Amino acid sequence: MSNIKILDCTLRDGGYVNNWDFGLNNIQTIVENLSMAKIDYIEYGYLNTICSNKDKSFFSSFNLWDNICKTQSLLGLMVNFGEYPITNIPDCKNPKTFIRVAFKKEDLDGALEYCEKLKQKGYELFINPMHTASYSESELKKMINIVNHISPKAFSIVDTNGSMTEQEALSLFNFIDKILSSEIAICFHSHNNLQLSFGNAQCLIKACKNRELIIDSTLFGIGRGAGNIHTEDLANYLNENNNTNYCIIPILKTVNEIIYPIFNSNPWGHSIAYYLAAINNCHPNYARFFIQNNLPENLADQFFLSIPEDKKLKYDEKFITQIKNSFLIAK
Repeated sequence: MSNIKILDCTLRDGGYVNNWDFGLNNIQTIVENLSMAKIDYIEYGYLNTICSNKDKSFFSSFNLWDNICKTQSLLGLMVNFGEYPITNIPDCKNPKTFIRVAFKKEDLDGALEYCEKLKQKGYELFINPMHTASYSESELKKMINIVNHISPKAFSIVDTNGSMTEQEALSLFNFIDKILSSEIAICFHSHNNLQLSFGNAQCLIKACKNRELIIDSTLFGIGRGAGNIHTEDLANYLNENNNTNYCIIPILKTVNEIIYPIFNSNPWGHSIAYYLAAINNCHPNYARFFIQNNLPENLADQFFLSIPEDKKLKYDEKFITQIKNSFLIAK
């Protein structure tokens, strides 16, 4: 059995494309078909206090979560730290349920306390530090020592800006691999701003020998901007190289019947703005702002170079609006 697993996050990360409005029937079909394809982990959407809508992959109530279709895959939700009180989360009723906690660097201490309480409630826990590469080696060591104590299901390398090269991804993986407890999986979540996500994943797959490695992907790469690793490509690659047995046909059927129509109305993929955001190590929301405001492409390079270091990783819409206005005045 392969130690490499797939986590499909179409309904969560892909929701940035269509405001998570997949429709109830499509949500159920996506989950059923991914389970039929033997995808190991399926992320069902976001957990937050926004009012739930049955047609969206948002959950504000665990009563709704209890009613979702049951599958052979592990089903889970992501919560951004600070968006859902720990007191609102009941003890886990289903051992095949996971929760991923994403957090910013400045929220590290509080987020890890939140994670420990979640683990005590019985959930399979994923710890997702955004912009993982922004941590120094000493900061990573300190965090991982606490993570080892919490003992989650997985600890994630998150390439929030889609800016990692193969060598950077491998170096970070090797560093974490040496100090993270062997029973904790490493998860890799990346964005395809530089068209390197799948190549970086293949590099880590080849490097990972003695622990579980979980690769995040989405159907047809659905995701904001440049998108993500394609689930269909990753599953086929693992079948050919890692002794897995994913069923490709249910994946392709879902892409053809559900994801293509979304792409035709709200396309994602490579763009100059997301490329420049990545090589300048800027939050992808700056690229989205550039595109949504129809700024001229000949200003793109200067636009991203004008963002100072202390603003790059944390999106600041008020600041970037001022930058936009100064550019337009100057031109």
